[in-house]
Amino acid sequence: MPVRWEGPKASYHGNIDKPPVTCTPNPKRDASVPTLAQMTEKAIDLLSRNEKGFFLQVEGASIDKQDHAANPCGQIGETVDLDEAVQKALEFARKDGNTLVIVTADHAHGQPDHPGG
Repeated sequence: MPVRWEGPKASYHGNIDKPPVTCTPNPKRDASVPTLAQMTEKAIDLLSRNEKGFFLQVEGASIDKQDHAANPCGQIGETVDLDEAVQKALEFARKDGNTLVIVTADHAHGQPDHPGG
């Protein structure tokens, strides 16, 4: 799936001698590509029809992939995507009144990876 935003890769020595980084929309991510929030909303719609309830795991795995690729703009966009998906789950939980939403991470990164690191 194409990332939401594009921009320069992170560098080992930072951005001190360069202009500020601006993330730009990725033209490959057009309306034909469903967002994580749209996929979450559709999954909830389908699964909530089960009278016995359901379990749904939504993963923002590309946050980590973009970090390892030293792509801060991609990483930020993927984090926004996950946040929007969580909002869809919370909207359902508020209306349903009998739903638990858990948001967790399997590990963390202190900073974007960089070449040689």
